[in-house]
Amino acid sequence: MPVLLTIFIGLLVIIINSFYTLTNITDIKYQEIRKTYQNYLKRAYESKASVALTNAISLSQNPIIIHALETGQRDDALKLLQHISSSLGDYSSFKNIRIHVHTANLKSFIRSWRPNDYGDDLSGFRDSLIYVKQNQQPFVVSEIGRAGLLLRGISPVLSNGKYLGSIEFATGYENIGRSLQQDYGLDFVVLAAPSDSKSFKRFHHSKAIGDRYLAMDESAVEPELLKALKGFQSIDIRKTGMMIRNNLFLTSIPIKNLDNNVIGCLMVGDKMSHITAIVGETRRSMIIQILFMALIDLLILLSLTWMIKRNVIAPIMELSEDVKSFSKNIGRHLPTTSANENLLMRRDELGGIARAFNKSAKHILYLFKKVGESQKVQDEYLKAVYAGSIVSKGDLEGNITFVNDELCKATGYSSEELIGQPHSILREPSTPKSTFRQMWQIITTGHIWHGLLKNKRKDGSVFYANTTIVPILTQDGEISEYIALRYDVSELVNSQRQLRKSLLSDTLTQLDNRFKLLDDIKKDDPKFMAIFDIRAFKELNDFYGYEIGDRILTSFSKYLFDQVKNSSCSVYRLQGDEFALVSFSKEQSLDDFIDRVKVMQYGTNNQMISVDDHKIIIDLTIGVAQKHEDLLFEAALAHKNAKRRNKTMVIFEENHKQLQEQQNNIEWVKKLKTAILDNRIKSFYQPIVNNKTGQIDKHESLVRFKTPEGELIGPFMFLDIAKRARLYTATTQIMIQHVFATLARYQGDFSINLSMEDIHTPEILEFLIEKLEMEPQFGSRLVLEIVESESIQSFDMVESFINTMRTYGCQVAVDDFGTGYSNFEFLLNLHPDYIKIDGSLIKNLPQDQKAHAIVESIVSFAKKNGIKTIAEFVHSEEVYQAVKELGIDYSQGYLLGKPEAEPKA
Repeated sequence: MPVLLTIFIGLLVIIINSFYTLTNITDIKYQEIRKTYQNYLKRAYESKASVALTNAISLSQNPIIIHALETGQRDDALKLLQHISSSLGDYSSFKNIRIHVHTANLKSFIRSWRPNDYGDDLSGFRDSLIYVKQNQQPFVVSEIGRAGLLLRGISPVLSNGKYLGSIEFATGYENIGRSLQQDYGLDFVVLAAPSDSKSFKRFHHSKAIGDRYLAMDESAVEPELLKALKGFQSIDIRKTGMMIRNNLFLTSIPIKNLDNNVIGCLMVGDKMSHITAIVGETRRSMIIQILFMALIDLLILLSLTWMIKRNVIAPIMELSEDVKSFSKNIGRHLPTTSANENLLMRRDELGGIARAFNKSAKHILYLFKKVGESQKVQDEYLKAVYAGSIVSKGDLEGNITFVNDELCKATGYSSEELIGQPHSILREPSTPKSTFRQMWQIITTGHIWHGLLKNKRKDGSVFYANTTIVPILTQDGEISEYIALRYDVSELVNSQRQLRKSLLSDTLTQLDNRFKLLDDIKKDDPKFMAIFDIRAFKELNDFYGYEIGDRILTSFSKYLFDQVKNSSCSVYRLQGDEFALVSFSKEQSLDDFIDRVKVMQYGTNNQMISVDDHKIIIDLTIGVAQKHEDLLFEAALAHKNAKRRNKTMVIFEENHKQLQEQQNNIEWVKKLKTAILDNRIKSFYQPIVNNKTGQIDKHESLVRFKTPEGELIGPFMFLDIAKRARLYTATTQIMIQHVFATLARYQGDFSINLSMEDIHTPEILEFLIEKLEMEPQFGSRLVLEIVESESIQSFDMVESFINTMRTYGCQVAVDDFGTGYSNFEFLLNLHPDYIKIDGSLIKNLPQDQKAHAIVESIVSFAKKNGIKTIAEFVHSEEVYQAVKELGIDYSQGYLLGKPEAEPKA
C-alpha cells in the first residue's frame, strides 16, 4: 500500500504542476521568445564587433598607415583607406564604413569619408581615444561621435614601442537588421541617447522616437515598427525586457559605452500573429502530453497493484510459513524441511531469497554436525582467524559460509546477502581467470595461497586486498573448508598509481610530460614529431613576470590540447615553454603532418592570449622530423636549428647538416681539451683610451684558442662548446691566471669577462679570492666585466658575488649595455663602476638618430649616478668624434688598437 500510495500522490503532483504551468504558458513562452530574440541580437552585435576590431588591428599594423603617422604624409594612407572602404561596401555586408586615423595628440588625421576634414581636436568628446592612448591595447566600443552612434573597433598604432596614434574602424548597425530580417524575419531598429541628453543636441537631423533618438537611417526601418514606437518610453521595456505595441512583440538589448553607461539599445520586433501561433502550438502540445501522461500512469498503477499481489505478497506469505516451521523445530531436533519447492524454482528475487534460506538451513545443519570435530580443527580455525582482519569462509565449492563484520564494512554487503553466494560475487571482472585457476590449484592441494586481488563492492566500486587463503584440515588431513583473510591496501595501490601519473604528467599544464613521451615512443613507434617553443618566452617572463608566464603556458597548452582532441596526435610538454606534437597515425603522410603543424602555428599567430588586462600575441619556433633512426633526437635537432637560424620552421632531413655539426662539436671538444693541456689558451689585450687625455688607461683581456699550426681562433668558435663539455670553468681560470701575470708586468687597469655561468660557479669565486688574497695589491686594478647580463635570473646571487669582489677593491663593468632587454633598473641593482655601451649602437652613431638618442640617454643616466661610460666598436674617426661629443669617458675599437698578445705601453 505505501508503494501504491506514493505512486498515486506522485501522479497527482505531476498533473497539478502541469496544469499550473499550462495556465502560465503565455508568460513563460513570451519570456522564452524574449531571451531567444535577445540572443539573436547579442550574436549579431558580437559578430559585427569582432569584424570591426579585427580590421582595426590589421590596419594598425599596416606599414602605409604607420609611415603616414610618422611623416605626416596623408596621401598614400588616404588612398588605401578609401580603397578598403569601397571594397567592403561593394563585396561585403558592411556598408557605409568609416575609417578614421587619429594622431597621438588626439586630433583627426584622416577621415576616409571626408578627406578634406582633418586636424580638429577630438579629445573633448571622444573618451575612447583617450582610453586607447592610455592603455595602448585594441578594443571595440559603441560610442557617440560627430558621425552619430557607431560601433567602433579601435587599435593603437605603434612603431618600435612608440605610440603614434590610433585607427578606428567604425560602422553603423544597419547590416545587423538585414541579417536578422533575412535569417529570422525580424524587424530591427537602433535607438540612442535620451531625447533630453546633451549627446544628440548637435544631431538635430536625428529623428526622435519617444524619449530616444533614431540612430540609423530611417529608410532602413519598417514603417510599422516606427509607428509602433510612437510615444515610446524606454522605462516601459526595462521592466520586463519586452513590450507589445500595435500588434508587434518588441524586445531589446542595451548598448553601453566605455564607462558601462547605457547610451542606446538594439531593438527587434515580430508580428504578434507569429507569437500567438507559437504560444498556441505550445499550449496544445502540453495538453496532449498531460492527458497521455495521466493515462500511462493510471495503467501503471493498476498493473503494479495486480503484479505485487500475485508475485510478491502471496510468495512472501508462503516463505514466512516455512521460516516459522523451521524456527519451531530447530530448538528441539534437526529439521528436515526447507523452503517450498515452488519457491526454489523461481528465478526472481523471491526465488533467490528462498534458495539463500535453503542454503542457510543446510549450513546450519552442517554446523550442527561439525560441533564435535576435534581440537585440531579448532586450532586451525584460530590460526586462520588471527592471520588477518577481513575474514570469510567458504565450502569446498567456493560458496561463502561465513563473513565477519569487517568484510561487510569493506564490501557494503550484509552477511545475509553474502552467505550462500559463491566467492565470485566479490570478484572484479578484469582480474584474469588464470589467477583463480592458479589459486585453486594451490589451495586444493592443502597449501596456503597469498596474493593481491582486486575486489568489487556492492556499489560497483573496487578495492584492493592483500589476501591469504588457508585450507582448514581435519584430523584425517582432509580439507573441510577454506578461510580467506584480507587487509585493504587500496590506499597504497592508488598512491602508487597517483605517483606514476604524477611522474608522467606536467603539474602546471596537466599535459603528458617527457617521460610519458618516451614511454609512448617505445610502445607505438610514431613516425612524425614536431618540437616547438614560444619565441622570446624568456623576455615575456621578464616583462610580465613568472605568474603571467605560467598562465600564458597554461592557456597555450589548452589551445594545443583542443587542437589534438579526437585526432591521432598527442601533445606533450617537454620543459619550460617547449612542447612536442606527435602523430601516432600509420596512414598519415609527412605533408599531412606538416599541414597540421602549420594550421596550429597559424592559429597561434592569429590569436591573442588574454591574461588579466594583458593581450599577448605569441609565435612559435618549430622543428619537424620524420623518423629515420631516433625521432626525438631528430626533431630536437630540427628545432635547435630553427632557433639558431631564427627560422619559423625547419624540417629535419636524413643528411641534416646539424648531424655534421654534432660530429664537428665532438672534434672541437677533443681539440679544446688538448689545447688546455698544451697551454694553448691565450690572452690577448685590446686598449681602452681615455677620451679626455687620449692616453691608454685600461685593457680588456680577450680569450683566443691557438691551434698547433699557430692559427688564432676567437671565442665565438669554441666557448659554447666549452660550456657544453664542462671545460668552461677551466678556460676562465686560465684567463684569470693570465690577467694576474699581466698585472704584475704592466701598469693600468685590466678587465676580464665573466659570464653568468662563471658567477654561478663556486670554483670561480674561490679561485678569484685565492688569487686576490695572494696578491691583494692588484685588486684595485682588476675590472670584472659582466657579460650575458640579460640572462640574470637571481640578482641576489649576482649582488652577493659583486659585493664579495668589492671587498678586495675590484671594479665592476656591465658589458654590451643597450641591447636586448637591458634596462636602467638593472644598473641600479648592480651599482657598476663602468657601462660598456654596445657596439651595435656605437658603430652607426653619426648616421642613426635613434641610436644617438639611446646613447645620449644612457650617458645622461650614467653621469647622474656616478658611472663611467665606455664606447665599444669605435672603428672610424667619424664615430670617435661623435663619441667624444656625447661626453663618453672611454673608447675601445680597431681605430684605437686591435687585440694584441701584449698590452700597449
